[in-house]
Amino acid sequence: MDPTLLSVLKIVAYIAFFTYIVAPILILFTQKMAAHPQFQRFSPDQLPPAVIPFFQNSLQSMLAHGFTVIDYLLAPGMSASVTPCLVYLVNFQTGDAANITCIWVNANGMSTPKTQYAEFSTRFANEHAVTSNNSKTVGAFKPLDGRRLFYHADVYDVGQLYALHQAAIEKFEPGQQKILAPAGQEIPNFIARITESYENQVKTGLLRYDAASDSFKPTLYGAFYMTYLQIFPFKQIKASQMRAASQEIKNELARRAVQPAMR
Repeated sequence: MDPTLLSVLKIVAYIAFFTYIVAPILILFTQKMAAHPQFQRFSPDQLPPAVIPFFQNSLQSMLAHGFTVIDYLLAPGMSASVTPCLVYLVNFQTGDAANITCIWVNANGMSTPKTQYAEFSTRFANEHAVTSNNSKTVGAFKPLDGRRLFYHADVYDVGQLYALHQAAIEKFEPGQQKILAPAGQEIPNFIARITESYENQVKTGLLRYDAASDSFKPTLYGAFYMTYLQIFPFKQIKASQMRAASQEIKNELARRAVQPAMR
């Protein structure tokens, strides 16, 4: 065999071994999620300049659509170089909740946005839920029965994202009673839902609870499953499925817009 070709094949083999074998093992031993995450309040004035435009534009749009800010939350301790924050909002008239999440990386005295997205979520008395966001990063957890999550990564207008969220509700949960946390309990309820999402993944086999650290960690199966969803070809397959689901809701919204005009 040609020596050059052999060298190339060895490099490809090393990359594949690290990506598909070593990376999941690293995730298995290093990743953990606090069972009871701790948040601190922050002021929007503390946001780095690079994050402010997305944050403020999303916030103003949500306020214009009837949402009320409940609190500004910072999640310290994830990493010395990574800072995640969110603002949690509720629309008391429609029974919907929302959040704006910004994660930025601190390096060389500069703050660079890593992840930014707006999200709407609605829970129902039948224990179902509908969530819609414009995150470009697809989650690695398994879907649950009755919990529908839509990624509209190409929708930058938060008002349009909310319209898509409402269309999804009308399509999959028409007439269902919405539920919100009792007044004053919105943030404890929000944190409880985070813990609940981890507990649900224990049932799927992706996570396990570690009492010593009071955290959820991947199982061996979960480490491989969650890693593979972020790499070729599984990432592309998942993204394609999410785009198809997003398009279904866009078509539903367009259909509803046309119907009144035809009457």
